[in-house]
Amino acid sequence: MKRVFVYVLFVVGALCSVSFTARAATAREMTYSQSTVWRCAVRFLRVDSGYRILEQDKDTGYLLFEYLDSGRAYNGSFEIMEVTKNGDRVVRVQLNVAGQPKYVENLLFTKLERKLKSEYGFPPAPQADPAATPAASGKPEKAGADDSADNPDDAQEAEPEADAEETRDPVEDY
Repeated sequence: MKRVFVYVLFVVGALCSVSFTARAATAREMTYSQSTVWRCAVRFLRVDSGYRILEQDKDTGYLLFEYLDSGRAYNGSFEIMEVTKNGDRVVRVQLNVAGQPKYVENLLFTKLERKLKSEYGFPPAPQADPAATPAASGKPEKAGADDSADNPDDAQEAEPEADAEETRDPVEDY
């Protein structure tokens, strides 16, 4: 009986010590154009970081690269694709570095975003997707829709006024 208990403890200990790294890739959405993000990502990986690009295809929007950490190489991938979100065109960038914690991907994203901002300025406003608008789809807009969002005067009237107690500075009470 004692042998079975020791064996079970050994198996449980071995399972607990195994690190599972299967997870989803980190993704962010940007309003820069797809070609701008692509060019910047290639320069960031190859020139700024010195990583080796293993494979790339601009038409399908993927980059495979070799991430180096402490003398070891890890496979990494960028997927850069244009998508529509809430009627706006945005570029979704997915990053995955196999065998590395999520903070490594977040660090690479932060560096890429800094490079984009330093070379191209602040991100532009999202561009409306013409295919997502009701006029382009052939569907008529709903009659009698609430237009209060279009008129700022109406929107201000709809907001409730704040109570006097809520706007007081709490430091003045002391």
